[in-house]
Amino acid sequence: MNAAMSQQREPLQAQVEEAVQKLGGLERNLHAIAGELDALALQREQHMLLEHTCSSLERLAELGAQELFWGDEVDTRRVAGQLDRARQRIAGFSERISEIESRRRAVVEEIAAGREVLAILEDDLDEQREAEEEARNEWVVEREIGPERARVVAMPWVGG
Repeated sequence: MNAAMSQQREPLQAQVEEAVQKLGGLERNLHAIAGELDALALQREQHMLLEHTCSSLERLAELGAQELFWGDEVDTRRVAGQLDRARQRIAGFSERISEIESRRRAVVEEIAAGREVLAILEDDLDEQREAEEEARNEWVVEREIGPERARVVAMPWVGG
């Protein structure tokens, strides 16, 4: 009986080990993506400042005071073109960050799902171990029960 139970446990143990390895790979992937985002931290700050600067310059133009920054001889087409190119760079960088973030979210979701599967497999494995333990601790009857033989009982009040 123990051999049969341990044979049932082996595939479950293999599934647990496979799930652990898969989670390890996903966590390494998540770490690599986090490193990729960390490497872009300086550029992210630069692009945020660039966006703020573009917004400020556009606001100056709306107020009719762009010559405060650009000087008296402002070529509005050149300024608009420069701001458009800057906005395009910002948009391109934002798309790149969004793509990395979406990959990160996908990996995080896979890790969460993998942890749920692992928890279920580990619970099943624990139940299997408990069943094996109960089987080992069962009281084993080692003798056959047959008819009792008749005994002569001596009663003290009976004489002779």
